Amino acid sequence: MISGKIFTRDKIQNRPYYVIRFDERHEEDGSWLPETTKWVAHNVSQEFLDCNTEMLIKSVKQIENLLVEYEALEIDFVIKDDGELEIGKIRELEDVVGMARPMSDKEFKDTKAYAKCNYLDFHHVLSDSSYCDTLRMLGANPRPLEYSIYKELIDTGAWSESIKRLGYEGTTEEIIVKVGNKPYASVNNIVRALMPKDLDELLRYKLENYYEKEIGKLKKSEKYFEQEIILSSYGFDTEEKLNKLIENDFTIDEIEQLRKGLYRQVEEIINEYENISRDIDEDMETLSGVRKKITEKKPCEEKNSMKLFKYIEELIDAVKKYGMTNLVLTDRCVVIAQGFYKVLAGGGSSQRELLYNVSRKIWENEKKTDEFKGIIDIRGRVQNNAHQKYVSKLKEEKPLSIAPDVLMKYIEEAHIGLDPDRLSEFISGSMADTEKCIEEYTKCMGLISDIVIRLGEILGIEYEDMSYLEIQDLLGYHSRDSYIQIINSRRRMYHAYTYIVLPNIICNVGDIDIIDNI
Repeated sequence: MISGKIFTRDKIQNRPYYVIRFDERHEEDGSWLPETTKWVAHNVSQEFLDCNTEMLIKSVKQIENLLVEYEALEIDFVIKDDGELEIGKIRELEDVVGMARPMSDKEFKDTKAYAKCNYLDFHHVLSDSSYCDTLRMLGANPRPLEYSIYKELIDTGAWSESIKRLGYEGTTEEIIVKVGNKPYASVNNIVRALMPKDLDELLRYKLENYYEKEIGKLKKSEKYFEQEIILSSYGFDTEEKLNKLIENDFTIDEIEQLRKGLYRQVEEIINEYENISRDIDEDMETLSGVRKKITEKKPCEEKNSMKLFKYIEELIDAVKKYGMTNLVLTDRCVVIAQGFYKVLAGGGSSQRELLYNVSRKIWENEKKTDEFKGIIDIRGRVQNNAHQKYVSKLKEEKPLSIAPDVLMKYIEEAHIGLDPDRLSEFISGSMADTEKCIEEYTKCMGLISDIVIRLGEILGIEYEDMSYLEIQDLLGYHSRDSYIQIINSRRRMYHAYTYIVLPNIICNVGDIDIIDNI
């Protein structure tokens, strides 16, 4: 049974969405699921609606046609186990009476159509919570400058080259795409790139289809798809994931081929990590040198705009070569480490106590990406001291430590031949190296933001307006008038897109009209 309310317009901004809030009861045991919210665009195609939602909206539209004097309605409903719909109390939705609309319903429909075109140009399964935590730094509505810098750093080879160094297949295809204002990662390209190199083509094809099918089931979930589904590294929980493949028409030989490929790859990464870490230190030192050299030239006092353009170009090139490549690499290593320590941290109370530092680090790492998103946000002058607070936090934290006897116990139970000391060093080292990379990356992004702000001052353009430019515009050395024209056009489109509700995962174009659990 389903019981709830449907609002014929969005109460927040009076947008043309049906907002359905409901509780659902399991027929088998009578238990109730947590409340669910579903947003359905007024002009949704019926082919994308499930039977219950289609029946409900069809009935509600009939009621709207009878009560045209009301701007919006709030309607109670129940859908019984046998599929019968009962309409309850009907009343005017007072929250939107007299509320101004951000745009006409036709303009809203047209704007949403543009967002659908963004998706159809790519037409992959898209996720805003892919394996790549660095994507989360952008947030849900980054300005064009923020997004374009990130895409320039990721999609010009840095991501693929970094993971290929760890033994993955890699890809020459785009990883990052934007629908409306929201950045997504291509699930298709990521899962293909994150397969071990030595898998045969049939197994690759079957895995891609399996992942796409399973990811579709997570549309109502806030979980990261890789943690739940994707087999891109070996960990203490891998066997459980491999067993699920048997239920999905994978042969024993195919599963064994995947198991060996994943284990061999992770073993090589762990054994090689000391050298990888040394290379990261050298790259961070080089990147720091480039940043300090430019800082010494006092770009925030510079009066020559051409010099500022040059500084931006130098920094972007350096971050691309030394910063983002290592940020992606360490981020991937942390994901691999999670396959081990999330099982360890989930053990008994004694294990939790021994691994306190691990779980605390995970929690802190989750907080960092949100807290320091403003580093690459030109809209506020917070960059100068944000990275200093970040560095202070890192210095306050205790060293990451894992009890060797706990690791050995799990290694023996998993029947794998990893060296416990090297595994422990890998888990702690990958987290520490990620922190180094984020620290230097944020400093560089802060400097780029400050230079862009200074460039705006010279050109007579407000720093907030500069955020509507893209990095390609800045590297193209346009005139002030040209920049103003670009800014005005992008600002209009950006603000129109902010009113569209978008899902966490897009599997088809209909998902832009029907959004669950936002």
